[in-house]
Amino acid sequence: VSDAQGRFALGGLVPGAYDVVASKAGYVRLSYGQRRIFEPPTALTVVPGATLSLSMTLPRSGVIVATVVDASGEPLVGFEVTALRRRFEGGRAVLANAGPFQPLTNDRGEVRLFGLDAGEYYVSARPGAHLLRNPPRAEGETFFPGTLLVDGARTVSVSAGVETTVVIAAKTQRLANITGSIFDSAGAPVMDGSVSMTRQESNRTSGVPLNR
Repeated sequence: VSDAQGRFALGGLVPGAYDVVASKAGYVRLSYGQRRIFEPPTALTVVPGATLSLSMTLPRSGVIVATVVDASGEPLVGFEVTALRRRFEGGRAVLANAGPFQPLTNDRGEVRLFGLDAGEYYVSARPGAHLLRNPPRAEGETFFPGTLLVDGARTVSVSAGVETTVVIAAKTQRLANITGSIFDSAGAPVMDGSVSMTRQESNRTSGVPLNR
């Protein structure tokens, strides 16, 4: 923990390469060598008997307070809200998670997305996993201000030390069904087999394509 002058000391380190991370409530969590969240960090190489000195600058973070409502303006509880930023992966523009978590809306339909770097964000809301069980919710992933299509989404500007408030009007979509059969290698039906599905974009590890 740093002292009143921001100084810290880490001792007894085994030689090797380290990622040094600094964080504090109200500030952007950064690794050594980063000025912005998506920049690559700089590994710190520790050799036997060495004493290294470094300094890090943490910018003030911003907050998005999002409220998710239905078509009647009533709050929706248990919806997962995500802040997304535009990035380029493999030569194409995608939307990638801007934080390590996706909180669920409370009884007022609200969440606070904190620790955000200043910049432009897309914000999406979708039913939490517990709401996708039978009967499934008809609301699809909705982007601010209230569209199922990424191309219709608007960005939210976040400033350091400022709370920005947005309202997302969740949109419904027609639900689909899949039926099928399971057979073994001999062609006989498999009884009591279990079938599950996972949406490919739900993890967002590869991002969501932007057609723009």
